[in-house]
Amino acid sequence: MVTQSQSFQSPRSFKKIEEEAIEHALAGRWEEAADVNIEGIEQDENNVGCLNRLAKAYLELSKYKDARSLLKRALELRPCCAGQPQELVSAKSVRLCTYLAR
Repeated sequence: MVTQSQSFQSPRSFKKIEEEAIEHALAGRWEEAADVNIEGIEQDENNVGCLNRLAKAYLELSKYKDARSLLKRALELRPCCAGQPQELVSAKSVRLCTYLAR
């Protein structure tokens, strides 16, 4: 039985989380984008999209070491393949983060 002090909070769908994360990023709300992508990673720790979006938010927040770590993890989950621009961008981003984190 549920009392008044308890509430039903159904977990948000992963699609809603992705949509909100993208919305925050497009509006330049990087802290909020990071928070929502963390929520997504809590639901699916191997979601490459969330890892990449969180890394982008961290880059914008000057958290270069954290961004580099997430990008490396994303590349481990989906190794860089020739001809696939998003993976090539991720590989370049890892190098950029390495440089900025010095």
